[in-house]
Amino acid sequence: MQSFSGKRWHRVAMALLGCAALFAVLLPAGRLGAEEELLGDEEAVESAGRALGGWSSYPWYDRETDSVQPLNVRPPSKPWNPPNLGWLGTIIGGFLEIMSYLVIWVIAPLIVLAIIYYLIRAFLDSERNEITTDSEETFSIDRIEALPAKIRVPVDSLLSEARRHYEAGDYRQAIIYLYSHQLLELDRKQLIRLAKGKTNRQYLRELASRKTLRELFEPTMFTFEDVFFGGRELTRAAFEACWERRRPFAGQLEGVPLS
Repeated sequence: MQSFSGKRWHRVAMALLGCAALFAVLLPAGRLGAEEELLGDEEAVESAGRALGGWSSYPWYDRETDSVQPLNVRPPSKPWNPPNLGWLGTIIGGFLEIMSYLVIWVIAPLIVLAIIYYLIRAFLDSERNEITTDSEETFSIDRIEALPAKIRVPVDSLLSEARRHYEAGDYRQAIIYLYSHQLLELDRKQLIRLAKGKTNRQYLRELASRKTLRELFEPTMFTFEDVFFGGRELTRAAFEACWERRRPFAGQLEGVPLS
């Protein structure tokens, strides 16, 4: 019985020695592995710190303490919502809607049509002005041929030609050009209708509604008839009496009353 117990204790002792030997072998290896693992973690932390503290800036990382710092984040601003004005808001909204409709479908098209209208009108006016200019030149030539006396054409101004003859002492030619000038001006203002075959008395009757203008025109007409048809000599004083009426005559044509 005692020998069996001795063997038993011998085996227990051998087992304990084996465990002690195994523990002695595994303990340094485990400590070395733990140290290596700890060292690896520290290197990883240092590597992360170098990355965070490099060129880039991270607001949540504190480089001095190598830790995370709190961020001051502003809450997003709320979108502006117009106040609820009730029935007043409904009226304003309806008014704005109507105004936008009017601007898009009424006012804008009217502006475009007005621009087109004025462009077309400007074009037509320019065309009309060109036609009028041409017709006035033809009109002047036709009317000059309808004058009672033949005059030299072209001349810059019949009135200037009358003055030239007056200053030269040729009162016959001066009264012819003065009377021709007045006939053409009356025709230009559509107060008479100058035409071949019409008499001076007919022109005078056409001025019946313009009494003052007729009184200014009549002495020149009678003087012209005495000289051109009657062959009478015209004195300087007689011509000057007609010549002095040229300014009041021109004023009456433009609607300027006598002073």
